[in-house]
Amino acid sequence: MRALWIKNWQRFVQRKFVLIMMMSLTLIAILVAVFSTTVTPKVANLVVVGDGVVPHEEAFNITRQDTQPLYSDLVSNRFDAVITFVGESVRVSSLKSVDKVQQIEMTLGKGQPQITLTNGEIGQRIVTYMSVFLLMQGAYMMFLVGDDLQGGQRQRILTSPMRAKQYTVGNISFMFVFITATTMAFLLAMRLFGVNLGYTLITYFLYVSTLTLVGIAFSFLMFVIVKKTDGATMLTQAALILTTLLANASVDQSSLLHSVVSALPQHAIYQPYGVYYGIILSGVFLFIASMLVQRAHNN
Repeated sequence: MRALWIKNWQRFVQRKFVLIMMMSLTLIAILVAVFSTTVTPKVANLVVVGDGVVPHEEAFNITRQDTQPLYSDLVSNRFDAVITFVGESVRVSSLKSVDKVQQIEMTLGKGQPQITLTNGEIGQRIVTYMSVFLLMQGAYMMFLVGDDLQGGQRQRILTSPMRAKQYTVGNISFMFVFITATTMAFLLAMRLFGVNLGYTLITYFLYVSTLTLVGIAFSFLMFVIVKKTDGATMLTQAALILTTLLANASVDQSSLLHSVVSALPQHAIYQPYGVYYGIILSGVFLFIASMLVQRAHNN
């Protein structure tokens, strides 16, 4: 396994652009998330239909339109609520929770309250910003497997079950350690500079390692199924981006879509069982992938 790690590192360094891009995107995501916690947040993003006056509009991000916005704009979190005018009164329509709607209505009536993010909210915001990049790094690094499966080493790798098993474990562990270590190094540096990260480094390690494992396991499964590096990379990245957007969308809690969103690891990870769920889901992905590899070996 040590020889495989050394070989992978040499191949990885040869693709300096991928290395620089991965590390840069992760660092940028952390910096943007940290910056967003230091500015005074707006209460909500509102779309105002018509020319009426919105009370205390400085507390909101306001977009004015002549017509009602698309339903998808509310689902995708582009807008938190729609403001319409009935006579002299203001009507608020939203897909958000009752608490959020009450906060908007209270601000419209009394002005912006003092908003202070808790450590948990700061940490969750940073993890949310990082999540898509952590997941996609698994797809970026999967070229280590894809090139071998497409190249002349395919038959040698599948010569024996033990060799195939060692090869799989070696590659996945290399990717996991690299992604987790670099991300935690960035977070540690931010902590040493006195930045409030919200969560403790141990909590970050749990979230980062879980999301990294999910991304690698899912990417590995897709590469085993598709078998073509370019096609698998594009399909995996598209799936990860779409599911991450969906996981952070606001949906009606009574709808079927909410059940789908709740099952996504990007959403479920913040629940008490989230880390365990992510590990189990990764195990399922890897089990299916290993069965497919074993079938290819038997054939």
